Amino acid sequence: MRGALVLAALICASAAAQEREVPAAERAFVEVETPRDTCFVGEAVRVRVRIGFDAAWLSSNAIPMFRREMDVPARIGAPWLHALEGAEVVRDDRPPARAATVAVNDEVVAAARADERSVDGRAFSVLEIERTIVPSRPGDLVLAAPVLEFAYATRFDEDFIRGRTADDRREARIEGRPRTLRVSALPEAGRPPEFTGAIGRFTVSAEASERAVNVDESFGLRLTITAVGEGDGNFGRFAPPRLDGLPGLHVYGAIGAIAAIDDKKRRRRTLLYDLAALGPEVKEIPAIRFAFFDPEPPGAYLTVATDPIPLTVRAAAGGARPAPGVVAAEPPARSSTLLVVVAIVIAIGAALAVAWRRARGRGEVGDAAMHAVGAAAEFRSRTARPGGDVANALTEFLAAQLGCAPAAVIAPDLLDRLVAAGVPESVAARAAAMVERLVATRYGGGAGPSDAAEARALVVELDAAFRAAAAR
Repeated sequence: MRGALVLAALICASAAAQEREVPAAERAFVEVETPRDTCFVGEAVRVRVRIGFDAAWLSSNAIPMFRREMDVPARIGAPWLHALEGAEVVRDDRPPARAATVAVNDEVVAAARADERSVDGRAFSVLEIERTIVPSRPGDLVLAAPVLEFAYATRFDEDFIRGRTADDRREARIEGRPRTLRVSALPEAGRPPEFTGAIGRFTVSAEASERAVNVDESFGLRLTITAVGEGDGNFGRFAPPRLDGLPGLHVYGAIGAIAAIDDKKRRRRTLLYDLAALGPEVKEIPAIRFAFFDPEPPGAYLTVATDPIPLTVRAAAGGARPAPGVVAAEPPARSSTLLVVVAIVIAIGAALAVAWRRARGRGEVGDAAMHAVGAAAEFRSRTARPGGDVANALTEFLAAQLGCAPAAVIAPDLLDRLVAAGVPESVAARAAAMVERLVATRYGGGAGPSDAAEARALVVELDAAFRAAAAR
């Protein structure tokens, strides 16, 4: 009996020794993953750096590398996660649903927790850091080998004052494999005239803001482009589809865009166009074609189309009108400001908001402080009238102060632009949020008296901030 116990102890000791002999380099891994080894100029390519640790060993043996506490005490070295020559690196700052902090280059980031992986019978905890890389030129795009660094120990002491301390601190460095993307230019052959730079796989649909309009009255057309398949498409990087040649319709152009994610986690881009019917004989908005390049091998241009939208056009009361299908030298006057208002919230996409200086119609502006006073007075005048469009007036006020088009007022950097113009950050944040809310309310049914009062109070604060900034 005693001999059996000794034998069992020897077996356990041998197994423990073998366990201790597993190199640290086999306790972790680092790798780079891309969907393919080939891509195209302008294509949005998702790249993941993935690390994994022997979960049980990590909890027992890992020790901090830095003073700052992290969920995983390790550092990933991959400079191209921040910048890469020949490509733009796009970072999604939304925190993952399941996250763990880890050092990446010179900062601590929230990495996404992925499913565990079994390696040689051991459970490995896995983290992923994702970026979108958009190549800007053809050729080879080299993602250098990522490096994973961490510190560990095999012997520890329990100190009454310092707690658990490592007796044999060591550092490990694991190098993954580099990844090379072969980038090709988009082919010229087979490129349809409707193509404006969209790369990915998409569907398209259209919706009119109104189905019954007057001749020469502007109305909205919302064109929604949805990414399908594995990729997200290069949203925000292609020009809005051109709606040239729609019979009987004048197209003022695209005046805004917004990107979103639908309930099936598909990325969408909604573009808003301002149209006007030229005559009562117009019966529909015809099908609109949208062309894109599908980068999946072998790569090809494809075209999809919307369904036609029935339209009832009422004749204008008196006065001549342009002949059917003929666009006058001067476009029809817009009788509605609805689309301008809607465009302000749609302009969150910002890629389509052109940075052009607003034509003020007052000649040159001399003193910035006087201009601020004038803009505020105009806002008060417009909102004092019954039924005044508060959202439109507020965005016109901000556009006058920022020197941009009203449709470009709301952009991802609106808050920063207001702060840069001298507005306190708290006021700037309220202004950006209010414009978005007012415009959404306006589109859904109109702002109420409380909204107008709140906007007027906010403009008082903005006015004071702009005038103070101008006086400095």
